[in-house]
Amino acid sequence: EAMESFKRLVAPFDGIVTSRAVDVGALVLVGTPGATPLFTVADQKKLRIYVRVPQTDASAVQPGMTATFTVPELPGRNFTAALGASANAVASASGTQLLQFQADNSKGLIRPGDYAEMHFAIPSAKGSVHVPATALMFRDEGPVVATVGPGDRVRLKVITIRRDLGSAVEVGAGLSLDDRVIDNP
Repeated sequence: EAMESFKRLVAPFDGIVTSRAVDVGALVLVGTPGATPLFTVADQKKLRIYVRVPQTDASAVQPGMTATFTVPELPGRNFTAALGASANAVASASGTQLLQFQADNSKGLIRPGDYAEMHFAIPSAKGSVHVPATALMFRDEGPVVATVGPGDRVRLKVITIRRDLGSAVEVGAGLSLDDRVIDNP
């Protein structure tokens, strides 16, 4: 009677079988080291998205924050995910913090295992200066920008980059809001 009860497998939740490791008639061994699972069942109604955020942006991660994301097979469609959990620690190997976002997938548009491109709305620091990436020059002393100083003379200023925004950078130190930066010196 105990052996007969193993004929029927029941998953602990509703879902879809996404992989099967056995075929009809195969010998299934129970409790052996290295035994592979018979099936993989996935609940596709709610997805988890794991993202590694650079250390420089980790301080902007707040409970309840949301992010938008896209997937390659649905171009032009934006989806929203909410922060579900945060590691609250920076991994020394990568210099990133692991975040887990949760997204509603009740319509089944996104498949588990898909790659996504996440977009975060991280506010700039108060009083921060944004400089076009084309204004940057890299020297031995680090990144510098050319500014127009007193008497309309060019002066190089060493800066610290807080965040790379792609076509622009957010300067952490070395520039003030009053500086006149030369673009593409």
